[in-house]
Amino acid sequence: VAGGFAWVALDLGSGRGPEVAEAGGGASPAVEGAEGEAAEGEASTPLSAGGLRGAGWTAFTGYAAAHDWEGAYRYAMAWRAREPEARLALSAVLQACVGLERYAEAEPYAARLVEVSPDDPGAWTFYARVLLGLDREDAALEAAARAYGLGERSTEGLWLYASCLNAAGRYAVAVEVMDLLLAQEPSAWAYASRAKALSELGRVAEAKRDLAAAAALEPDNPQALFTRGGIKLRALDDPSGVDDLERMLELGHGDALGVLGVVGPFLLERRHEPARLLAFLERWLPGARDAASLCWRIEALLELERGPEALAAAEVLLQRESPALHVLLHARALALVGRVDEALERFAMVYTQIDPRAPEGHYCLDAAERAARLALASPQGPGRLDAALRALERWLEAEPADLEALGMRIAAWMQARRYDLAVTEAERVAPLFARSDDRALRGQFAFTWGDALWRVGRVPEGLTQLTRSLELTPTGLSLLQRGIVLAQLRLDALAEVDLRCALDREPR
Repeated sequence: VAGGFAWVALDLGSGRGPEVAEAGGGASPAVEGAEGEAAEGEASTPLSAGGLRGAGWTAFTGYAAAHDWEGAYRYAMAWRAREPEARLALSAVLQACVGLERYAEAEPYAARLVEVSPDDPGAWTFYARVLLGLDREDAALEAAARAYGLGERSTEGLWLYASCLNAAGRYAVAVEVMDLLLAQEPSAWAYASRAKALSELGRVAEAKRDLAAAAALEPDNPQALFTRGGIKLRALDDPSGVDDLERMLELGHGDALGVLGVVGPFLLERRHEPARLLAFLERWLPGARDAASLCWRIEALLELERGPEALAAAEVLLQRESPALHVLLHARALALVGRVDEALERFAMVYTQIDPRAPEGHYCLDAAERAARLALASPQGPGRLDAALRALERWLEAEPADLEALGMRIAAWMQARRYDLAVTEAERVAPLFARSDDRALRGQFAFTWGDALWRVGRVPEGLTQLTRSLELTPTGLSLLQRGIVLAQLRLDALAEVDLRCALDREPR
């Protein structure tokens, strides 16, 4: 009973009610013979603790306690057909629908219940539960808040309200509600849930204490394991969160594909542990052919430079469907096995066909960047410099002030022997590089600019930029280039010094 509303706990844990006489249809001993009395006195029974009497409700709770929700549903529907205005019958139908996870069917019954009992906090709590089942989180939060405002303080009501608040990102209020819940009924799940809210608020020390309390109460509580694992990975950068999530799966709870959505970004993007991600996939999703599993598998194989395996998996992925990410992964696998021209073609499919402003626009930028690097790293093939320049143009459309892309475009013109274009562009973007804090980037730019200047006959200016490059990032290549320029100026002694230094740095 929650605030006067008749509530049958849908998760009874290890407790069992009366046994069901026959699977799927038989009545439990608690309801045997009760059907004939179901209507007696129910129509006027108020939804209060003292009024929850009568054969109808007793019969329904017998089915519910036995987890026979099909039987509970049939009984409740028959009861409501006899007494369409009885609120307990309405409550029974609603709860049977939720027990069967038929939330769409439950919604009109829940709406009717709050209509006839607008001041009943328990009715609003159950309405919130139904709305959550329909993924209508905003409406669920509104209903749960209404229940709380009406004085809802039951364990179920507080749990539901806190869950809605967490989902909505209202962590400060969620902590307050969880404080009430924990004072009323400490549990591993409640501690883990409060820890999530605390971690989101930056209260990491308190979150850690709650995680420890959850583990002490029930080390293998699946909800606590899931919440604890997620907090460790997302907020604490603690790889033991993977162990928590795998333990939950070992206990037979949760969904490996859903866990992959948490584990994958942590292992691959934050911790850079592709081998462990691959081990997770091979243990929990062996042979999986769904798009998400294949994508993560390909990403891990690419990071491990296992090109043939990555390519084989990417080709399986493309047989299913070909959105931008799948084509991009295929291109990366082709590049890794040395099929450069095919890879450039695939990259171009992504960056020419997707609007950078679209939801998948980041794939366009990624493809353009990878294509430019690949083409410039192997410019000898026919059309590869043109491919690099096309990719760089698309990259710069999305990020016109990206210094790396600007520098690479100048380098591409240099490789194409378009020194005049390289000089013009270098002079245009020089102020952008001058403001950069990246010494290595500024040094590389000065080297490329100096190289272009002396090649168009502006030798003294080229010498100035090459000297600037050496001041920022001295390299054997910069010393070699300046030595060549000094020799052209017939400054042989200085040229010899630079060339000897270049050989000392890079003897080969």
